[in-house]
Amino acid sequence: DPERYLTAVARTYYGDTSGNVAAAERALRDAHQVLRKAGVGDGSNFVFWVDPWTPEGQVQAAHVVPVARDVRLLAEEAIVRIARARAAGAIREPDALDAIELGARRMDFLAMKFQFADEAARIYTRLYAASRDTAQARTTPSADFDDVSGINGRLQDLRDGFSGLRDLYAAAWRREKRPYGLGNVTARYDLSAQRWIDRIDRMEAARRQWSRTGRLPAPADVGIVPAPPAALTADAVPDP
Repeated sequence: DPERYLTAVARTYYGDTSGNVAAAERALRDAHQVLRKAGVGDGSNFVFWVDPWTPEGQVQAAHVVPVARDVRLLAEEAIVRIARARAAGAIREPDALDAIELGARRMDFLAMKFQFADEAARIYTRLYAASRDTAQARTTPSADFDDVSGINGRLQDLRDGFSGLRDLYAAAWRREKRPYGLGNVTARYDLSAQRWIDRIDRMEAARRQWSRTGRLPAPADVGIVPAPPAALTADAVPDP
């Protein structure tokens, strides 16, 4: 029985009598189930790594974006529960608790990646349309652009997410494995962070063009791809 198993493992392995470890595991299980029902299989490495600003990524985004909020709330619930478990004295297997938290943070970021990429694309597309309108070209608030790329911009958050998870993943790896092979995984985090750094640079170039001319490059020119035809979004995600 899965419920009895969760309760027993939380007590005997983690030393948790507060119920928080089991609650964290349930939240992560439910987050995977939300993705499964949405049509992406679950929170697999494939969905985690796919770039949302590619045609393949847009196919997955059509499934993930509508449920991103629910997935993130469940993942964040797991993070909170792990913190409460530690505070309540569940310290028997701290490395394993760290691994659960890493899984929750990866799940949260998986959904955030699609959510923020979609929001950034929508904001930029709206700004581009306004820049084509002579009456609006120089009156659109620059704060809207900051939401795409700025100190707290969506693109910066995506860059920071990959960089932060890289360090957490590397730390978890070293606690239970030898260093061999780690670089092959951290390289993917580095590559993904660099991809968003490149897009930040393109957005800053677009901002300078906007400042000089009141016009923005087309969305495709800064890397934003159009949403796929509806029929493609029904395609199944390959097994990881």
